[in-house]
Amino acid sequence: MRLHLSVVLLASCSSWPGLDRPQVDAGAYLALYELRGRVRMDSNVGGVIQSNPGMDVQTFGAGERDDDVGGYITVGDGFSGFEFNYFKLTMEDSSPGTLTSPFGSLDAGEVVITEVEMDEWRARYIAKLFEHTFPNRLRMAFGLGGAVAHRDLKFFPKRQATGDGQILTAKDYGLPYAAARLRGTYGPVSLNLDWAYHIGVDFGGDFEGRMQDIELIGRYEFVRQDVTLFAGYRYTELPAEGQENDLEYRADLRLEGIQLGLQLRF
Repeated sequence: MRLHLSVVLLASCSSWPGLDRPQVDAGAYLALYELRGRVRMDSNVGGVIQSNPGMDVQTFGAGERDDDVGGYITVGDGFSGFEFNYFKLTMEDSSPGTLTSPFGSLDAGEVVITEVEMDEWRARYIAKLFEHTFPNRLRMAFGLGGAVAHRDLKFFPKRQATGDGQILTAKDYGLPYAAARLRGTYGPVSLNLDWAYHIGVDFGGDFEGRMQDIELIGRYEFVRQDVTLFAGYRYTELPAEGQENDLEYRADLRLEGIQLGLQLRF
């Protein structure tokens, strides 16, 4: 019975666009991203909860460009199919910042060094709906699909003098996105636009609200070597709201910057 069910599921998946005769691609990239946005957290003053205004992440010294790494595996025909992506953000070499308002256990006027870490997993499926080749050999393709993302974030401003501070953690249990892809290809060169939009419905956690994720990637494929070089830009929104030790916080963050990478086909 189990074997029969497995065969049925495999046959069903093989009928999806991109999965009838799938190829496997694996890529790694260097991400040169900047963190932008505002963060606020309440304070406990003598047993009374005080609501504090938000501060720009640059106030915490965390707005500088940082280099991090990510990787992915795709299963499909190069356009349609599944993609599994992992990205690790580690911003530990921030400049000192001076707080303009209280933030949890930190007071206004304190000088802080901020550590930011995030693990991000994304899974996406795209099905090609339209393709057209023009007389000049330019080929355009369009597809729709869906994606699921999971993120685990730590935002930790620490007093420069003592090293202690106020941590903020945010994570989710899965964020579903509607996804679309537009690609133009001319010979070995292609330009790919991936757009994903989350309408605010999720499976729980701290990341919530409407958010979008945009990637614009240019590629050059060495066909006979099964190697592709790529470079592009990513913009993703990361709004989060929750509590840290009974203190409410709000983080309206976004991550943006360029990425450079290499892809191999197997």
